[in-house]
Amino acid sequence: SGFDVRHMLALMCKSRTYQLSLATNKWNEDDKINYSHAIARRLPAETLYDAIHRVTGAVSSFPGYAPGTRAAQLADVGTTMGAGFLQTFGRPPRESACECERSDEPNLGQILHLMNNASINGRILSKEGRVAQLFTAKTPTPKVVEEIYLSALARYPNAEELKKTTQAIDKSKTPQIMAEDLLW
Repeated sequence: SGFDVRHMLALMCKSRTYQLSLATNKWNEDDKINYSHAIARRLPAETLYDAIHRVTGAVSSFPGYAPGTRAAQLADVGTTMGAGFLQTFGRPPRESACECERSDEPNLGQILHLMNNASINGRILSKEGRVAQLFTAKTPTPKVVEEIYLSALARYPNAEELKKTTQAIDKSKTPQIMAEDLLW
């Protein structure tokens, strides 16, 4: 293709391998090496941290870096702010150049961190965050639900999700209570 990057990317994205589903069948459910189905992988710690900020509308801040700097841009492992999150989710100490230092095994600490971490909950409940902005603008509840789904999951909610989430929001008295209800 004459070193045409767009052509190469289009070719890859249209390939059968790239478009494989995570769904398995009885013949390929134990296959991990022959590309018979896609294999789910966790997001790296830095990507997850950045995604949480993107979805909630919060601005990340690291000491010595400009506000809005993404965790994926951090070169120094000595950065302390956000380090608890990054270490909990497997960011390597970078003592060697080997990517094998990275841990991608799920653990109980990660679940508890997502559920109880004050900084994550603070980003969700922030008055400058996405949820508060939607309610301040008097956006209709179904549109709020669609916006949250689109920002977090990159898809529209199905009819049942839309109904249940709209009901949860409508029975809450404030956006903060609504966000707390949805967290649990």
